[in-house]
Amino acid sequence: MVSQQQQEITSRILGGDLTINEKIDSKIIRIFTSSTFTDTEAERNALMEKVYPRLKIHCQKAGFEFQVVDMRWGIKDASTDDHSVVDICMKQIEQSRHVSVGPYFVALLGQKYGYRPLPVEIDAEEFDKLLTNLADDQENDRLLLQEWYCKDYNAIPPVYHLQPISSRIPHYANNQDKELQDEARRSWWETYNRLGMILRDLAEQVSITQDSKRKYFISVTEREIHQAIFQGNSQDNCHCLCFKRTISDLDNMLTSGNKQAELYTDVVSSTKEVDTRAQTLLTQLRESKLPEKLPSSNILHHTVELNQNLKIDQTIHKDYIKNFCDDYYQKLMDLIDSSIMDYHHNRKIVHDPLILEILQHIHFCREKCRIFHGRTALLTQVEDYLTSKESSLSPYVVYGQSGSGKTSFMAKVAFECNRWLDCSSAVVVLRFIGITPTSSNLRTLLHSICCQVDRAYGYTTRSVPKHLQELIDYFTTVTISRGSNSKPLIICLDSLDQLSPENGALLLGWLPQTCSQYFKLITSTLPDDQYPCYKKLASFISTHHMLHIPTLTDSDAKIILQNWLKFNNRKLNSSQQQLIDQALAQCSLPLYVKLISHQAEQWRSFTPVEEIRIDYTIDQVIQYYFQQLEEKYGKVYVSHCLAYITASKNGLTEFEIEDLLSCDDQVLEEIFQYWTPPIRRLPPLIWARLRESLGDYLVERAADGTQVFAWYHRQFSAAANRRYLSTDSPSSLHTFIHTSLAHYFSDRWYQGKEYTDSNGSTTLFDRRITAQPLMLTETSVANQQIIYNLRKMSELPFHLTRLQQIDSLKADILFHFDWLYHKIAATSFHHVLDDYMDAVTVFPHDVEINIMYKTMRLSSTALLDSASHLPFQLLGRLSNLDVSQYDENDVSHLQQLLRDANSKSINCMRPSIACLTPPGGALVQTVVGHTRRIKVITSTTDGKLLITADNDQTAKIWDSQNLRLLNKISGLGALIRIVPTCQNQYFIAPCSDKVQIWHIESCQLVKEFVLKWSYAAVVSSSDDSRLVLMDNDDDHILLWDMKVKSQVGRFCYTSCWPLNSNNHRGLIGAYNDIVVLHALTDEGLKIQCINITTNQVIQTIQEGKVDIQNSYITIRGQLLLPLQRNSVKIVDLTTGQHIQDIQGSLLREFTGEKKHLMGLLDRQNLFTCTQGKIASWDLASGRSTPLLELQHADIPNCLHFVKQDSADNHTIASSYVIATAKGNCICLWKCQANNHLQFNTDSNQSAASFNPTQIMSHSPDQPNPYIISYEAEKQLYTVCNINHKPLFTIKKMKNKLFNQGFTLIDRNRALIRDLVIDLQTGSTLCRLQSDTINPNCTGKNSKIIGDQTLAILSQDSTNILILSLSNGKVVSTIPFPNNGVCHKIVYSHNGQVAITLIGSDIMAWNMISHQLMAKTTLSVQLDHICLDYHGCYVAIFSYHGEVNKDGSSDSLVHLWDLSKQQVLTYKFKYSLRAGGLALTHQYIISSSNGGEISLWSTNDGKLVQQLHGHCHDLYKIIINQHEDRMITMSEYDYDGIIRLWDLSALVQLAAFLPDWRIERSNIAFIDHGQKIIITLDGISQFIIVQYHSAAVDENQIATVFEDDVSDSTPTVIDISQLQPPKDTSSQQQVQAAVERQQAQGTAQREHRSKKKRRNITKSCTVS
Repeated sequence: MVSQQQQEITSRILGGDLTINEKIDSKIIRIFTSSTFTDTEAERNALMEKVYPRLKIHCQKAGFEFQVVDMRWGIKDASTDDHSVVDICMKQIEQSRHVSVGPYFVALLGQKYGYRPLPVEIDAEEFDKLLTNLADDQENDRLLLQEWYCKDYNAIPPVYHLQPISSRIPHYANNQDKELQDEARRSWWETYNRLGMILRDLAEQVSITQDSKRKYFISVTEREIHQAIFQGNSQDNCHCLCFKRTISDLDNMLTSGNKQAELYTDVVSSTKEVDTRAQTLLTQLRESKLPEKLPSSNILHHTVELNQNLKIDQTIHKDYIKNFCDDYYQKLMDLIDSSIMDYHHNRKIVHDPLILEILQHIHFCREKCRIFHGRTALLTQVEDYLTSKESSLSPYVVYGQSGSGKTSFMAKVAFECNRWLDCSSAVVVLRFIGITPTSSNLRTLLHSICCQVDRAYGYTTRSVPKHLQELIDYFTTVTISRGSNSKPLIICLDSLDQLSPENGALLLGWLPQTCSQYFKLITSTLPDDQYPCYKKLASFISTHHMLHIPTLTDSDAKIILQNWLKFNNRKLNSSQQQLIDQALAQCSLPLYVKLISHQAEQWRSFTPVEEIRIDYTIDQVIQYYFQQLEEKYGKVYVSHCLAYITASKNGLTEFEIEDLLSCDDQVLEEIFQYWTPPIRRLPPLIWARLRESLGDYLVERAADGTQVFAWYHRQFSAAANRRYLSTDSPSSLHTFIHTSLAHYFSDRWYQGKEYTDSNGSTTLFDRRITAQPLMLTETSVANQQIIYNLRKMSELPFHLTRLQQIDSLKADILFHFDWLYHKIAATSFHHVLDDYMDAVTVFPHDVEINIMYKTMRLSSTALLDSASHLPFQLLGRLSNLDVSQYDENDVSHLQQLLRDANSKSINCMRPSIACLTPPGGALVQTVVGHTRRIKVITSTTDGKLLITADNDQTAKIWDSQNLRLLNKISGLGALIRIVPTCQNQYFIAPCSDKVQIWHIESCQLVKEFVLKWSYAAVVSSSDDSRLVLMDNDDDHILLWDMKVKSQVGRFCYTSCWPLNSNNHRGLIGAYNDIVVLHALTDEGLKIQCINITTNQVIQTIQEGKVDIQNSYITIRGQLLLPLQRNSVKIVDLTTGQHIQDIQGSLLREFTGEKKHLMGLLDRQNLFTCTQGKIASWDLASGRSTPLLELQHADIPNCLHFVKQDSADNHTIASSYVIATAKGNCICLWKCQANNHLQFNTDSNQSAASFNPTQIMSHSPDQPNPYIISYEAEKQLYTVCNINHKPLFTIKKMKNKLFNQGFTLIDRNRALIRDLVIDLQTGSTLCRLQSDTINPNCTGKNSKIIGDQTLAILSQDSTNILILSLSNGKVVSTIPFPNNGVCHKIVYSHNGQVAITLIGSDIMAWNMISHQLMAKTTLSVQLDHICLDYHGCYVAIFSYHGEVNKDGSSDSLVHLWDLSKQQVLTYKFKYSLRAGGLALTHQYIISSSNGGEISLWSTNDGKLVQQLHGHCHDLYKIIINQHEDRMITMSEYDYDGIIRLWDLSALVQLAAFLPDWRIERSNIAFIDHGQKIIITLDGISQFIIVQYHSAAVDENQIATVFEDDVSDSTPTVIDISQLQPPKDTSSQQQVQAAVERQQAQGTAQREHRSKKKRRNITKSCTVS
């Protein structure tokens, strides 16, 4: 349960409160290990080898990362040249405390107090006191102190700074001469001991505070303990441990003079005696201080005996080592498990991915604002924009060159928003694009913004779409509708140019172009030409909303630099300041100021000016910075380390960096030049020192579920790329680095990595690196979810592609089923598609990759829903792939992928045949283009742009090559058509009441003509800049010239064509000076061609029927008029002559929604689309060329030919693609010109071409139903069994008769009209003997009961007749009370109960006893009735409940319990749809408008469960016979996904998505609900879809369907020849048919039983 405090924090974060300081939790267990150097070496090595790997695996399985920071391990010497170790250790402790979810500190304490470091800095006043206290005879001590401590006046306050060792003893850092280095180190230790003794003696003598005095005495170990435990609170200390070790015979060894005993205690270097002062401090620490702070359970004690051995050894002291390791492991395990449990049970708000994303940007913003200075005038301009009360204004753009401070400026703007608006409740959505993976990609960016806005305003995020185009529309909706006066919405998007360019993101078609008083949008970008953002923004944003960020003024730059120095307690002397002033005069970009201020921070007051180097460009400063790091830490080490970080896709975690460097033998050879560590791994201190030097140039960001290191600024990334990874350089590390990263994430080195020494000897070394499995664990105890390795999923494909390692890329990524399935499940299908897009770019001609890329694009809708669709999509599209056309090696990976898709043990649906659109066909691409049905689709004349518009008055402009959205226009009228004009600079949009002219590039409305009934056209000529406009209520035609943007003419057409005011008229088009008008006169439809220059009628045309909407004028002056049937009339407007009529079946018009479509190619040729058959026409010869035939389900609501750039432009097929709009989707098709393509064939369809249209079964859930196809033109029905074998055909049956007069009784009998037919012989068995039924409607309002009788409503609807199917006689009559007329009758699935609605009375009838069971009366209007399978409950639905305040109405459900004869009424808070309703013995099942499925208890009406999955209305729910399985289907135009549910566990089992809509009669359960059978238009076979469970061994699964009919010739039944039986033998015939049915059933059961015993039938389904 989320607390009130957490809710308030969540609300503040969602609202973009930038003052909040909430910690970002990580899933990291990070242990800092504190110990002395030499005496705990054995224990630390044992932990490294035996304990840490186990803890790492344990944490990994729980989804956490285990890290250990041991600053002693692997370090040969306790000191380092710059004395930075102690400071680094303190920071690492704080980092561990901050990052670790649980335990963070472990101290190993022996009997040695340990190394006591010299203070690196001493306050100048204090140091002077120490010097003053020196006696005259201590001059050497004074000189020694003054030699090593120099006063730094640049510090605030001044300090004495300990000099680097190599500055006084040069050979200390000389790695080239080991002897000189060893001598230098001995010299340093002597100096160190002497300095320490002097300082401690002086500290005892002078009057200073105890805190000041302590730094001279305490060891580094006690400092660490003090930092971790003494400065922590009691809660923190519960996460700290101490292991105390006592060597029992240490005193005896010291007494006996054993030199090795000195390793385990403190001795005075000069006397070699025990250092009693150090031992006293140790005793106080061990026995007094620690027990006061730590719980006793967190202090563990071990004793060991040396027995005169040289040192503690893992072999000699194996029992002690084992006990120590066991205790360490168990104690850490307890703390870790407890912490993980708390993490999950007390889930904090920051565990929410959206909250975590927002916090990343909030923290980044706060850091940027910390030292922001100046820019006051610029900020005022933005404030004026934000506080503007204008109802409509454009977004605001901030631009400037890289390094100009745009990001800091945007951070400051966001921070000040609430203050400027004087509104604390304003929602500020802030994204610094590129600092997180989510903010780098357009889809994830918009998704996170929409989710934040919806949650901030109290909306659910379930309605946020997944498809990019739907998401763009939703983003526009959100921005327009959410803001209010009391809660305005501000969106700040920094660095638009940093967006990934995929999906046309940088073209900004997704960006709202209009803001309002309550919604403001502020963005920033670079003005560089290489990014199209700036140019695009400038095209539609006014100049006063474009703010340039200039370089800093000299004064501002100096103030900012001084602020940075002051923040770090630093300043400069006059000589240094002069250098800075010179540099700022050369460059004053904020980034440059930051870089040189970082350099200036390192300058001491005693640093010679001649040693200071200043560069004058950002890149030069960065390159010099890299050079300094290489000189300080080693060129190989630094170059490789920085190259790894730069080459990574999203950055690297700290331990990934250490792992990679530990596997890099070039690095290790440089570091371990003169010694070998106990384990071949990089010591943590090495990386920690470099990380410290990198400072805030390397930042931590969230990526792939963890924190990674990445560059602070793009200029660092670019500089590192040029220096280390440029492929143009012979010394480039590009291949080596990417190879290392690929090997690491592919888990190649987990078991060890070989090392070849200088002698040529090769040894396998365990580098103790983190394992990289695809799944870290299959289930987590805490949250019962699979934990995925998101880092591997992100990085591995990236590096394999960069290396062009196609074999590994295919085998391990692109064709690895487990990889694809789990990556889709773990991340998103978009990430998988991105991998294929990268691969296609690198390997454009690879057969397999192209096939899979096209397959995945076709499958995008399904795979965006769930990874469980993957087998269905792969098998449905590729299982019929003809591999013989390829070389075997070219498709071997693809074949293996299909085998895996058919056998992997996962919860999924698998089809029996290929039933989806295969890749590589005519269909090129499909995208969801609009939220509503597309009404208009057209293109520019050059074919580069596609323009679409929907019923929501929204137009979109697309890149026609890849359907990338370029721009969006809102506010159009009720569109009629769209016509580009003026060389594609504009388009005109004739609407019902106005004509609009829009500029295509800027999407700005240029001109609007308000007309009552508007018509507009572009004059057809070589110059397309002239427009003709007409108002139905006016007698004039207006001429408008787009070049001069003014009216150039006005013509009164009624002067030559008198019309009455009631004559509806309109404009078809114009050619040069000729306009073509039409009017509906008293004489009928007339078309007049008028020359507006001469005022003469050129031609008058009168036809009975003309399709005006599809009439066109070509640029050659030809008028094309589609006539009533099968012809197009062509008139030459120049001469007024009728040229010819084009005839052809392809011009046939037909009724219904799928209308005949026509259009122009290049404004001069004709194309047509009739019943999905698309053709082009030669207007000279009248001949057609078939181009494409679409399946029934793909027939578009509009289409357009789009011109393509092609080397071969000799044919239509090579010059164009076809763009169609199907519902709200845009499809691109290849033109498949083929002169031999035949659309109509008269030959009878064979079984192979059988087109199933309906599923019919004589028993619900029957294992083997019948499949029925219908050929409307032939009035021919074919009935097949489940094995696709024809059983019988019925000739001369009209569709209405089949739907109302055909009933399947059993496998051998059918009721056709009023005749019972033997399906085996085709003979009539009997005739229904009743005059009160309609013989043509016996399939309506009827039900077969027990295969022996038929219940049917009488023709006058006053009773139910029960007729025998053996002799046709009436067995019984159920009269309705008072001769009431039944308005509706519904039967239960098993036929045992019938519900009748008679007036306001609802009656339940027992169809076995023929008695009235129950009766009730309802006063409300009833809309839908349904029963459970057995007829125990009746649910009566009404949509007309009480009207709410918002105008919506509730729905009422009346549940009638027939056994109790009790009616309960429930109210639902949403409207119900008949298709989204169902009833079982346990549940009332309903769906909301958003697709949410609710299950209500039939016992008490309470909500039991809500099932989520669908996003749109359901139009069908199917329940199986046992009521334990459910199929749900949503509207195909918006979702179309079919989902299978387990009604016992109330969970979704699997889902699948066909490419075409499935009608209600074309889907059913079979095999008692274990399989689903479907039929699809265009698929010549039915499809069996079987559910497979992950719990089943897939090697034992195969779908087998048994034959139930011999191969005999199917029976042919001619409706026209059916006659009643002529003799009394019909009873024997019926009995024979029934006996055949029973015998066949028995034989089939025995046959199945034998097959099962032989283990032949292997099909199974497990829920």
